[in-house]
Amino acid sequence: GEVVGGAFGAILWPFLVGWGAFLGFRRSNRAGNIAIAIMLGLSLLSVGQGAFRRQRQNTLMQEATSMSAQSQEAAAKGDLDKAAALVQQAAGKLEESAKTVPENERVVVEYGASIGKQMAALMGVYLKSLDGFSKAGGESCDGLSDDASFETRLGLLDTSVKNQAKVSEYLNSLGELMPKELAAKGVPSEQARAFIDSYRKGGKIEKVIRYQEIEGLVLNIMRERLTILRGNIGQWSCSEGAITVSKDFPQEQLARFNDLQKKMAELGEEQAVVTAEVQRKK
Repeated sequence: GEVVGGAFGAILWPFLVGWGAFLGFRRSNRAGNIAIAIMLGLSLLSVGQGAFRRQRQNTLMQEATSMSAQSQEAAAKGDLDKAAALVQQAAGKLEESAKTVPENERVVVEYGASIGKQMAALMGVYLKSLDGFSKAGGESCDGLSDDASFETRLGLLDTSVKNQAKVSEYLNSLGELMPKELAAKGVPSEQARAFIDSYRKGGKIEKVIRYQEIEGLVLNIMRERLTILRGNIGQWSCSEGAITVSKDFPQEQLARFNDLQKKMAELGEEQAVVTAEVQRKK
């Protein structure tokens, strides 16, 4: 179970990083991050025994590699639905690979793939809502002029906040969920423990959870900044995304607005570091 767990953790966990809120409004930066995650996992996927099994495993790896190229292309074009679907297909390849491994490891391989599918599904819903918010203008002041425009923008952001929270909740639940579900499937405790430990290590789960924590913080900062602007309509103007405030703009709220911008920049830097650490091969 240990080799399988490490490989699958490395493949599946990184799907949840690299396309986040801080980068969500810079399409060129997020393109290809899922592809990188797939390639990282493929480099570690070395399960199965015998010439036939190895050959079949290599075929699955080639198919997943092709999916990574397609997902990169889809991400570059902003087609998150297609990119997310390709992640689901990659998880499907993991399910298929269960047929190529020894029977005593088949259950955990199938289980690892099922987790991947669930995470990909949750992430797909989140990314779609985030894309809707981004296309509407994101946290930019562009297009915001009255209460109705703020209501629409904040409604899209609130949907993204809720969907991102579901991703984080699922990640945080796995520590308790995995042992119970593997036990229910009849997996011996030692094998389950080895699988879970290597799954967490291979996927650097603590860092992935931190990434998603930052994600939630950034989304909430965006919401607070938009709320400050909404409460002071008429006291600021917007030109190509740049905000100019009048002398009547409340100084305390202006200071808070600027502090939030600084905090978001700091979180963005931390998120970039966490992403690099998750995607690092060692």
